[in-house]
Amino acid sequence: MTVRWAGGHARRARNGKHWRSSNFNRNVLKRAYLAVGWRDADGNGSWTWHSLQHVFFTTALFTWKLDVTDVSRMAGHASYRITLDMYVGGTAGVLDRARQATE
Repeated sequence: MTVRWAGGHARRARNGKHWRSSNFNRNVLKRAYLAVGWRDADGNGSWTWHSLQHVFFTTALFTWKLDVTDVSRMAGHASYRITLDMYVGGTAGVLDRARQATE
């Protein structure tokens, strides 16, 4: 669950409370990035939380074929139209055609 406020995003911690995104990045993501080799000890690397969200939601829509309203809720979008515009808009049919070509 993501809670939004003027200062940024918060993610639910294990104890049920919310972390600010900076704490989440420092306490969770930094260690995870290092563990899987997506970033080095100085924090350099190409993967970010935001890019991983895009990979996850694109996979959910086009590989797992989840309903766009469910993906929209998971993404925290105010409307499924935002999800459609972001993940389908300019790529309508492109990913399906690519998948068919590789099957």
